Amino acid sequence: MFTTIQTEVSQGVAILRFNRPDCLNSFNVTMHQEVQHALKDWSQDAAVRVIVIRGNGRAFSAGQDLKERSGQLAHIPLPSEGSLAKYYNPLVELIRHSPKPVIAAVNGVAAGAGANIALACDLVIAKESAQFIQAFCKIGLIPDAGGTWMLPRLIGHARAAALMLLGEPVSAVEAAIMGMIWKAVPDQEFDDYIVEVAQQLAKQPTYALALIKQSLQRSAEHSLSQQLELEQNLQYLALNSQDYKEERTGLRGKTPGTIYWPLRRVFMSIQTRVTQMLGIRHPIIQGGMMWVGTAEMASAVSNAGGLGTLTALTQPSPEALAQEIARCREMTDQPFAVNLTLLPTVNPPPYAEYRQAIIDSGIKIVETAGNKPHEHIEVFKQHGITVIHKCTSVRHALSAQKIGADIISIDGFECAGHPGEDDIPGLILIPAAADQLHGANYCQRWLWRWSRFSGRTGAWSRRH
Repeated sequence: MFTTIQTEVSQGVAILRFNRPDCLNSFNVTMHQEVQHALKDWSQDAAVRVIVIRGNGRAFSAGQDLKERSGQLAHIPLPSEGSLAKYYNPLVELIRHSPKPVIAAVNGVAAGAGANIALACDLVIAKESAQFIQAFCKIGLIPDAGGTWMLPRLIGHARAAALMLLGEPVSAVEAAIMGMIWKAVPDQEFDDYIVEVAQQLAKQPTYALALIKQSLQRSAEHSLSQQLELEQNLQYLALNSQDYKEERTGLRGKTPGTIYWPLRRVFMSIQTRVTQMLGIRHPIIQGGMMWVGTAEMASAVSNAGGLGTLTALTQPSPEALAQEIARCREMTDQPFAVNLTLLPTVNPPPYAEYRQAIIDSGIKIVETAGNKPHEHIEVFKQHGITVIHKCTSVRHALSAQKIGADIISIDGFECAGHPGEDDIPGLILIPAAADQLHGANYCQRWLWRWSRFSGRTGAWSRRH
């Protein structure tokens, strides 16, 4: 299937081997495409619990295959069209945002982008004979593939500057001492040790490991107070997970290889027009929440009978959003939505690309909010998607009804986030909006869009 990599999966451990040993496993376009294909599949595969990346031959990876770049000097692509935007950056994002632990098993030299791809992994274990080289300065380039972000955070500004400005090799032993990697292992013990660590991770509570990864990555951008709040939210999810309950009751390990997600609680259902439209058991909708609207949160709400919602802009890219949607589907077979909030900003995110990622992922319920949603609601409706529009005033609710929103969500002044500028609390705003929206045309729209959820694939069937 692959020509530049080798893959294998056994007992929950997936191993990816760069397989261009004649050129020190340097990256060409085909290798980029194959590596990303494998990592995307494994991130969504419940049978895979840990990923190991290593190289065949005497190198981990020498970075970019410069021979592939020959003849391109006269036609340097724009930043948004070059190999970093198309290949290296998405690869680093895939590794960082994979819900599975990723081990870099550095079996030899890791140079240039090859070194930084290794440093993007959760655990970096190297042979004592291996070397790490920030070789970019030698050929007139700057470190990329996330190197200028990761290296100062790992070893401090002074050491990172020296390594990048001088381009001198660092042995694996030195790298371990300075904190660049986790461990340097004698060459003869390396293969056995990688297997031992991978198997240990494969037997760990997978859900908790995903939460640990998330908390560590968010810490780079958080204040202490923000991180403490994130910890308490993620710990709440962990405490309610099947993993934790199995560990506490001594039942974990009875079914090896199973990935446990939070228990679905079963209560008497409450049926309303909203529950019937959305295919949920209770009229409870979790709105989009920045930074916490992740797969863990959305799946927990959906499993409890409400409508969980992923927050699109919590994810750093449309590709990462597609991965998060796939991850949420691993955690729940119930309906869930994606929130797309349109913020007034000088440099807006690529909203159209996020929108397309939602559509391509087969999402059938979207919560929109914010500035000028008309274009997005229209496109979502063309693809049969039910739209919940979140408003902060009666006039915005009437406008959303006019442009085709199926459900109107009202946020009063006491709501968290962006509650508008009118300072009207929900107990006043909600009935005021309801009085305006309860016209005959609106009721007809409700009846026309009466729907039911028809299974875990996310397909909807309409009743006219």
